[in-house]
Amino acid sequence: MDLFDNQKIVRLLRLLLAGITFISLFFILLRPIIDSDFFWHLATGRWIVEHRTLPESDPFNYTTPAVISSREHFILTSYWLCQILYYGIYYVSGWNGFIISRFVILGAIIYFIYKRAGDSDSIIFFSLMTIAMIVFARMYPLERPQVFSFLFFAILLYLLDEMKRNSRAEDQQSSSVTERQSDRATVASADSPIHRFTYCSLPLLMLIWANMHPGFIVGQGVIVIYLLTEGLKFFYPSLGPMAKSSYIKFLVSGTAGILVALVNPAGYSAIVEMWHVSELPSMTGNVDHLSTTISFKEFYTPDMPVYWLLLTTAIVVLFYGIIRKTVTNKTISKAPSPSPSPTRGEGNNIAPPLLRGDILHVSPPLLRGDILHVSPPLLRGDILHVSPPLRGGDKGEGDLCGFIYELLSNIRNIIFLVGLGYFSFTQLRYIAFFLVWAIPFISGSLTEAIRTSNKGSNETEIFHSNTKENENVIPAVLKRESRNKDTGCPIKNFGHDGIEVFSYQTFVIRYISLFLAFSVIAFLTIGQKEFKYFKNISSFKGGQWVSNSFPEDAVSFILSNNIKGNMYNYFDWGGYLIWRFYPEKKVAVDGRNLYDFQYAQDNSILIAALEPKIMGTPYYKAILESFRVRYMLIPLFAGGGEMLPIVGEMIKDREWVPVFFKANSMVLVKDTPENQDVIRSHSIPMDVFVSYLFGMLNNSIWNSPGNFRLYLARGDLYYSLLRFKEAGEEYKKVIEFNPFNEAARYKLELIAGHKKGEK
Repeated sequence: MDLFDNQKIVRLLRLLLAGITFISLFFILLRPIIDSDFFWHLATGRWIVEHRTLPESDPFNYTTPAVISSREHFILTSYWLCQILYYGIYYVSGWNGFIISRFVILGAIIYFIYKRAGDSDSIIFFSLMTIAMIVFARMYPLERPQVFSFLFFAILLYLLDEMKRNSRAEDQQSSSVTERQSDRATVASADSPIHRFTYCSLPLLMLIWANMHPGFIVGQGVIVIYLLTEGLKFFYPSLGPMAKSSYIKFLVSGTAGILVALVNPAGYSAIVEMWHVSELPSMTGNVDHLSTTISFKEFYTPDMPVYWLLLTTAIVVLFYGIIRKTVTNKTISKAPSPSPSPTRGEGNNIAPPLLRGDILHVSPPLLRGDILHVSPPLLRGDILHVSPPLRGGDKGEGDLCGFIYELLSNIRNIIFLVGLGYFSFTQLRYIAFFLVWAIPFISGSLTEAIRTSNKGSNETEIFHSNTKENENVIPAVLKRESRNKDTGCPIKNFGHDGIEVFSYQTFVIRYISLFLAFSVIAFLTIGQKEFKYFKNISSFKGGQWVSNSFPEDAVSFILSNNIKGNMYNYFDWGGYLIWRFYPEKKVAVDGRNLYDFQYAQDNSILIAALEPKIMGTPYYKAILESFRVRYMLIPLFAGGGEMLPIVGEMIKDREWVPVFFKANSMVLVKDTPENQDVIRSHSIPMDVFVSYLFGMLNNSIWNSPGNFRLYLARGDLYYSLLRFKEAGEEYKKVIEFNPFNEAARYKLELIAGHKKGEK
């Protein structure tokens, strides 16, 4: 007996999967707020509420030109509704509100994915959902506007699928059929509130989406795909098109959704600007725009192999299903027609009326346009199997027609797989869209493959009624496996001899999916120490959720000492500094990337570019002087672990004086008259500063000896002090831990060049 046929075991496994998923997500969602861009959205929401208008110029950055371009206007205004929502959450509930919103948003995404899954095998679906949602929660900060695009994408797919189901329900309602002949569940569903408001809710969804995040462009593309693929079916009636009246409603609703999305501050130019912004160097260098291969190579994250596994599975199940149906339909078309069954209670010479689920074999298969005479006539709801629907001949032509038919039947899934698969593989920010679409598709396809395999190799979609009167009409091998709606358990059918048909394929697929779910959960959560966030539950009491990786103490030092002049700040801290400094001070750079040329200049400062020299001054120093920068707020070490080259230059530069360092932040002040007071009070000798850096690194390596980034940082510090031998030893340790690390290999090449030059 199949282990999964036991309803108690299935319930237990579902509860276990749900419990592990909830616990894992619970700990992951208790992470502190670490995304800097979130803060400039929050600050912009505060500015909009205070000024009761949208910004027409940049209020936070002193390097942005006074006259802004359409691109800059697009970035400043495209998120206004979400930004007001964020500030409202903060105003009402503080930082706790954003942690709670994480659970609400992720729960809503899971709910709409679940609704689209239909009658998928519960074990397979929950296994895939568990894997996908943990990867999703680990990869994306759930307090950024992009998460609303992921949520609205899930809702949009659900609404579009509901329109299709609503079309079938309306078609059944319009026919005068008896209760026995109609599908009660489908007819009843047409009266549900969600169906009555589906068509008008789609434009409303797109209107809200367009004013919360530019990702609404993805939604417009999805609507176009649905409209075109449903319209295509009218040219091939065998594909099962909508009723024309339903398609007209669908067309009007979808077109309205596409058009109302243009009611946003940027209008139709939002589409053009979004495309241009994604091509700028300041955006392509962003982590969200990295490809999955580069991300894995640079960060060694385990999420990427899991995503690759899901992508490969989606490709396999799609084309396996197409090929399987093509081959199966060819087999059916050549199968001999069975002898008619005797009429129940009447003479054997009269063919019985077809009951719902009875199978009618037509041999030879009908060509397109042939007329089939059935006596007695089919009742509404009876199922007629003619396979393949389009057939050119008994040889290769028939195979080709069947294959083309299956491609047309799956054209929408093919478009989604190719489109979302390509974009998610090449840019991390699209992986969430792929997961939202793929989980119901993969689980549904695997479920269909399992159920079809259980019915025998010579039949395709065969439906049956479990009523007693049909028991002797349909052979047991042709009966479709039905499922308990409450538990998701398969209800096996028995033949005349009472022997249960057992499917090892069903057991193996479920077992493998369950095994993968548990192993991936362990790898991504326990193995990655996500459970460490459990202690953050206590943060609800004080409402302190901002990560200590932000320079809170350094900000307080700058404000309390009233350091004068313009500030140069680390790019990744820009959004947080906007929130903390406005209106007292402005930042130099931040994650909005409003002025792309300044992004290039910022890179030159970070790498301490010496060339080209401007009137004998190194390039990075010339940039700092052009903006009259008088103090710096930078980290000792970047997020990847390496020491910023600008720090090494500052160690050797007598013009800049360290006045503050704590944890991973430092403040340096230029030795000018305007800041002599803070220099006299807080200057730190450079040798003390360097000793502090080594002490911090040595302590971190002692606590985390397997973290290759720490060795990279210590090597960079040695390198900045021209201690090449010690630096080379550190870089070799990095390569032992991470053979793909290009930074360490590059520095080893530079050291080799220095040694060669010395000789």
